[in-house]
Amino acid sequence: MRDEKIDRYINSFYCLADGLFIQRFYYDQERYSTKIKDAWNIFWLGIKKE
Repeated sequence: MRDEKIDRYINSFYCLADGLFIQRFYYDQERYSTKIKDAWNIFWLGIKKE
């Protein structure tokens, strides 16, 4: 992972998780699963070390 303070990772992950939690109430399971996969892939691309 990139060299960042752990609090930055924790805060950004919680924002991602909070947003996905809310979306669970708006979408069916199939669409929600796609959203989780897409959100995680983009999140990971942003924090992984290149």
